[in-house]
This record gives sequence, structure tokens and C-alpha cells, in this order.
Amino acid sequence: MSFKVAKRLTAIGLVLILMGDFGLGSIATVLGSGVFLVGVRSLSQFLKMESLTMAFTMPVILQLTSAVLALVVAGKSIPILTKVYENLLNFESVEVTNWYSWFVPSLILITVLTIAVCVFFARAYKMLAEATNIKVFLTTSKLYKWSAILFIVVVGAFIMIFAQILAIVGFLGMQIKQDGNVS
Repeated sequence: MSFKVAKRLTAIGLVLILMGDFGLGSIATVLGSGVFLVGVRSLSQFLKMESLTMAFTMPVILQLTSAVLALVVAGKSIPILTKVYENLLNFESVEVTNWYSWFVPSLILITVLTIAVCVFFARAYKMLAEATNIKVFLTTSKLYKWSAILFIVVVGAFIMIFAQILAIVGFLGMQIKQDGNVS
């Protein structure tokens, strides 16, 4: 696979993941994750840095796990919340303590997984920045680190989106120099 195709695959994969994050669906996230990892694998072979593939594989797997867990929680919550809403409209009470017993731990687990995703992506993008000397990836790494720190305050989720967009720009802007290095 050529360098040009590899960098485009990584960018397309990130765009699909981003579209899945914005509600396009879990299929976009799963497909985007696969395309992204294929692109990263090709780039790591081109850069002769196999550890880069593993550095990106871990956060992608955690991200997929978090997305599946969020879908299950949302799917299980919608009927309960609909019933609560209907009872509130009729001025009736409803018992939801059973719902809290699994919803709160699930929410905590999703938060922990998402923070871990941010930390692992920060490490991976820092490694990529050091290998390519592209400053955009270092900035992406810093944004992921800040999103991990601020995720509990919800601000981190928005920073994560900006980091992903910046990574797309970085992958699309990669070029091969005359000496064969990437810039």
C-alpha cells in the first residue's frame, strides 16, 4: 500500500469514527476503527515503527468497548425513561431504584474507559509526533491529555472532538521528503 493511500485511510477512518460519535451510528464507528487501524498499520510499516500499530490499537479497542457499552445502556434506559416520563405526565410515581443500580456503575465504567482512551491516544499521538516531527500530532496529543483531565467536567468531550479533527488534518497533511522521511 502506498504512503498516500495509508494516510488517506487513517483520515477516512477518523472521519467515520467522528461521524459515529455525532450519532451516525455504531456501524460508522466500527467501520471507521477498522479503516483507521489498517491505515495506521501501513503508516507504521512505512515509518519502520511497528510499535506505533500497537500504540493505536489499544485506544481503538477501548473506544469500541465504550461505544458498545454506551449503546447497551442507552437501549436499556430508553424504555424505563419513557415510562418515567409518562408517569410524570399523569402525576403518578414510578420506582426507578432498580434502574440506578446498573445505570450509575455503567456510567462510571464508560467514563473510566473514555478517560483511558484519551490517555492511550495521547501517548500514541506523541509517539507519532516524535517519529514524524509533525507538530500537529504533538498538539493532538496534548489535546487528548487535556480531554482526559477535563472529561469528568464534560469539557473534555468537546476537546476530544477538536483533537480528532486536528489528527485528521495532520494525517492529510503528511508528506514524504526527498530523503524518504515523513514531514
